[in-house]
Amino acid sequence: MLFKIIGVIIVISSSSYIGFLIADYYRDRPKQLKSLQMSLQMLETEILYLSTPLPEALKTISEKCDKKINLLFKMTADILDKQQGYTAGECWEKAVNKYYKNSALNTSDKKILLSLGHYLGETDKENQLKKIKFTLSELKKQEEEAEEIRRKNEKIWRYIGVLTGISIVLIIF
Repeated sequence: MLFKIIGVIIVISSSSYIGFLIADYYRDRPKQLKSLQMSLQMLETEILYLSTPLPEALKTISEKCDKKINLLFKMTADILDKQQGYTAGECWEKAVNKYYKNSALNTSDKKILLSLGHYLGETDKENQLKKIKFTLSELKKQEEEAEEIRRKNEKIWRYIGVLTGISIVLIIF
């Protein structure tokens, strides 16, 4: 009897945990998109008002922004600092690709971020700022979409996790 109770607890806990992990993805994506927007606004300020060189601006932003986002800016700045012959856009692309693997962002978000890299350090200040503004507007749309998806799916996945565990327990026992 004790083994059955322990088994029930393990099955329900495990399936609930999986459901909550999936729900966390839906919760984290809008947050990360919002943090990216705030970080890009800081980059815009660094470029426009302070005329900070790109590597320094990226380092400054990585120190000020959300922990989940700062890796993107820190990696880009680190690659630029190593002066391995990469352009700013190539450094940004490498950092986005590394960052994307451990983020809650989807492929559309990644494409938006990658498109920004083609303009970083490659064009004049004005065009960089235009591209940052365009990227901000695209990320805002993605955030609104992600928030809508979160509202629909977050609770559902939590319930699915718990109910799947209960269903498995009922089928087995």
